[in-house]
Order: sequence, then C-alpha cells, then structure tokens
Amino acid sequence: MPGDKRHGRRDRRLPTTGRTERRAATAIRLAIKTVRATRRRPHDDPPPAWFRGDADAVLAASRERGLEGVVGKPLASRYRPGRRSAWIKVKNVRHQDVIICGWRPCQGRRVDAIGSLLLGVSDHGRLRYAGNVGTGFTGAMLAGLMRQLAALRRDTSPFATPVPPRYARGARWVRPRLVGEVAFTEWTAGGSMRHPGWRGLRAGKNPEDVPREGGAARHG
Repeated sequence: MPGDKRHGRRDRRLPTTGRTERRAATAIRLAIKTVRATRRRPHDDPPPAWFRGDADAVLAASRERGLEGVVGKPLASRYRPGRRSAWIKVKNVRHQDVIICGWRPCQGRRVDAIGSLLLGVSDHGRLRYAGNVGTGFTGAMLAGLMRQLAALRRDTSPFATPVPPRYARGARWVRPRLVGEVAFTEWTAGGSMRHPGWRGLRAGKNPEDVPREGGAARHG
C-alpha cells in the first residue's frame, strides 16, 4: 500500500482508522498526479475502504452477494508485522432443511454405526442429492437416528440424481421419511452443501416440502 511504503514504521503506531485514512489520502494524491500527467482517468486500485459500525449491514451485504463472509479488525488496533492476530473472520452460515436418504457406516471396526448421513432435497417431486454430513452429532443423536433408520431400510437409492461414487459405495439406503436441518457455508457448483454440520431432526416436517433454499443465509 502507498501509505505503508511512504510512511514506513510511523504507520505502525497508528490505529487501523489512522493508517487507512493516511493510505487513502496518499492514494488520492497519487491519483490526482496521474490524471494531471496523463490527462485520463487512472486505473490504480481505489483507496481502501473501512466501515465504522454497521457490522450487521456489511454482513447482510455480503450474504446478498453470496460471499463466504467478511474480514475485519478492531479500529483501535495497531499494525504488527508478521502474524495478523487482530484480524477477525466472520463466516456467513446458511441453514437448510434436508431429507435423510441413507447413511454411510463408520470406518474400521464400528461398521454398524453411522459415520455420515446422505442428504437430499425435493426438486419438483424428485429427490436431488445435496451432500453428506458427518459432524454435529452427539452420541444420543446417533443412537436415536440408528433406531429410526433401521425401520426405514431399503435396497436401492431413493435419489433421482446420481450420488458421487465415493459416497454411494457402501451406503445403506433408507426410505426418505425423516427431515433434519443442517448449517453450511455455501452451495457448490455441483449442488452439494459445503462444510455442513448437523443441527437435529425436524419433527413433523413433510419430506415433500423440503426444497433447496436459494440464497437464504444468516450469520450464526
């Protein structure tokens, strides 16, 4: 950044707001000199922007644009070379109702225990694969799920769309009757949830009323 190179160590003693304002002022001066020298609009990067307060508004804007989240730091923090421990990353977390369509056993000796659930969503009456989840469970949750899924066992996949072979291999399929909720970061290009975590069953929820939620997201 121009401010860092021009002012060097002096910038390190300033808080974030002071450093950013100094860099912005330097960038503006350079832009004016460029315009005068070339008689055209400069193509340099715009001065860095910072926001005082309104964190909820910034998060909301990032969600509307489908971004993973935002990065920030306390405005009073000072520059420290090396590890940037003051930076804070806040991820956007989406929530999605899902249909349990199968499960994969644990690796190793516990082949009779649930390792992950194979999940789907309703797409105009057809079951579409939406990913698998293997985190967020308690021991009691897994025991309860196993009891319910044992009564729903079937021999073939209930999905109308292909399941990636690495997840379909060794899967135990079930009738799509149980609905749960997961939290995740984003949808992949292939239509699966990225970094999903189990939140629990949705009692009384109709599996036919579980579509993929578009851009809905909330911080949490």
